[in-house]
Amino acid sequence: MKYRCEYPLYAFYDHTGMARHLEKMAQKGWMLEKIHTNSLWRYRRIKPQTLHFAVTYFPHASDFDAAPGDGQQEFYDLCEAAGWQFVAQTFQIQVFCNAQEDPVPLDTDPKVQVENIHEAMCRNYMWGKILSFVISGGILLGLLSRLEHHPLKLLSTYLSIFLFLISILLALHQGLELAVYYRWHRKALRLAQEEHRFLKSPSLVGWGLLFYPAYGLAMVPLFFGSDRIYAFFILAFAVATLLCYRLAYALRDLMKRRGLKTGWNRGLTFLVTFLLVFGLQQIDDIGLNWVLELSQPKVEYTYEGEPYTAYCYDLPLTIGDLTGADDTRYSNYLNGQSTFLAGTLAADQHLRRDAPLESPQKMFYLLHRSSIPFVLADELRWYLDIKLPAVFSDLPEAEEAIDPAPFGAEEAWYRYHNGYEQYLLRFEDRILQLGYSWEPTEDQLKTSVETLLALK
Repeated sequence: MKYRCEYPLYAFYDHTGMARHLEKMAQKGWMLEKIHTNSLWRYRRIKPQTLHFAVTYFPHASDFDAAPGDGQQEFYDLCEAAGWQFVAQTFQIQVFCNAQEDPVPLDTDPKVQVENIHEAMCRNYMWGKILSFVISGGILLGLLSRLEHHPLKLLSTYLSIFLFLISILLALHQGLELAVYYRWHRKALRLAQEEHRFLKSPSLVGWGLLFYPAYGLAMVPLFFGSDRIYAFFILAFAVATLLCYRLAYALRDLMKRRGLKTGWNRGLTFLVTFLLVFGLQQIDDIGLNWVLELSQPKVEYTYEGEPYTAYCYDLPLTIGDLTGADDTRYSNYLNGQSTFLAGTLAADQHLRRDAPLESPQKMFYLLHRSSIPFVLADELRWYLDIKLPAVFSDLPEAEEAIDPAPFGAEEAWYRYHNGYEQYLLRFEDRILQLGYSWEPTEDQLKTSVETLLALK
């Protein structure tokens, strides 16, 4: 094997850790050849040898430069005169090696070295970390707000659990790197000014070994339940996005070889990247909606010259089960989401327009499940105190409490509205809402409760 690649976990400013790692690789017979923009390091096979490496920073350097600027080329010439050979660069990071036993240090002024690192951080790396921290923190705050006000909706989908876990990890990871850097920079600048010595950069490789596997584990919930289809499209989008970035980088390198100016190269590369990723997102959204639409069991029919859709979901409880009506005359819709923490099931059955009107018109039911006490309590509070008063503000009393004993429930409410006889039942670990377009008998209510409570 003549070449190998690796993805190092060193922070942008950890030049001492990177130099030490490159020296160990040279001793094993691997010489750094190129650092790709996505931080992938490429090595070529060499004879094992002892080499000294130095990682320094040139704040005005850029991956969009067709050639080193005057100041940068002068810096390269000075390094070469001191025995330091240029190896590779990525953005402001410059890597040099020296075969001398005791080479002259590449950076001799600690204050200048700290200032160069900080300026390079501000130009490139830091803003990405800050943006990631702000975005992940914003997502996390939004999810925490949902957890406080409507926890059942959050905990009943694995996609929400994934977003919750990944936002926590990303906020912690980015926040940790920023905090460690600012703490190091403040101390390093003070030592450089007062004691004229350089403070070695801290290593975050250990944290990387912890966080990156954690990111992978955070994706595990996506592969359970009905959210698996989202996992496929998320992974497909991630892979396709990486390919788009590689294509944009290839275009950037082509423009560099053609000698295009840095500003034009940067602008065109960013524009192409944006168009590719935006277009990819639209394709991904269209594909997801198409698959979700295609997966719905339904039939199209025409009534009085107008097209209609009837859904054909297999319902756990139907009007036919309760009244003996012909269920083929109805449109049956079912939507369920469930995790190990909570679950919801919503079903609706209504008479098709081309069916005779002597049958019962419609029925719906909602089942909420959770073994976490506060989740159902908040759901019930949200339903009684927020949803109903807002929707039915014209009613003096949205719900009437009734005897829960006939249902085997802990609490029960009844109301009639919008053509439905509605019952809201609170059990130990479930909330059940039933709606009928007719006045149900005791046996029908008993069958409804027993059938739906038996669902897993």
